Amino acid sequence: MSADDDSEKFEVQLHEGTFKGHRIDPPSLDVHVSKNQLVEMYTQMTCDDSLADSADPRRQMRRMEMAADQLYKQKMIRGFCHLAIGQEAVAVGMESAMQPNDKLITAYRCHPFAVMRGGTIKGVIAELLGRVDGMSHGKGGSMHIFTKSFFGGNVRRRPPGPADRTGHRRRAGPDRRRRRVCAAVHGRGQ
Repeated sequence: MSADDDSEKFEVQLHEGTFKGHRIDPPSLDVHVSKNQLVEMYTQMTCDDSLADSADPRRQMRRMEMAADQLYKQKMIRGFCHLAIGQEAVAVGMESAMQPNDKLITAYRCHPFAVMRGGTIKGVIAELLGRVDGMSHGKGGSMHIFTKSFFGGNVRRRPPGPADRTGHRRRAGPDRRRRRVCAAVHGRGQ
């Protein structure tokens, strides 16, 4: 297989029950993707060192979650630790469809989202350990982690509250006509 074949896009038809819209039309079920894009998403999820440079923090999410699991078992993380081991695909897939100015709000299992939306692995681990170097200065724990475009640990709030919290309903000025999204991810499996 040549390099041209790897970058050539092909169509994937998703099942008609894949998306449900609430007061909005669901996205197209026809997805155009290349082999290179799929390999990139896979390496971001699992950090397969044979496929990519592991210095990129987005490629180390599985290892970050496994390290957090070990720290929790050693009782170095106090309180709850909502891990996303095996669910990295959700964060990677959403990030591949989002723009940098889009906002994301979640409830549980937010560590990979925090890294994908501009945080660092060091910031997440420090937050879990309750250190001042954490993304919320050690006060948020496993859930309440924030960046400029990511708001984690919002358990009791449901849309439109999260969308309003991120300022998308009150925007004005030159950014008003730009495409901006506020994704709210809630649920038990999330």
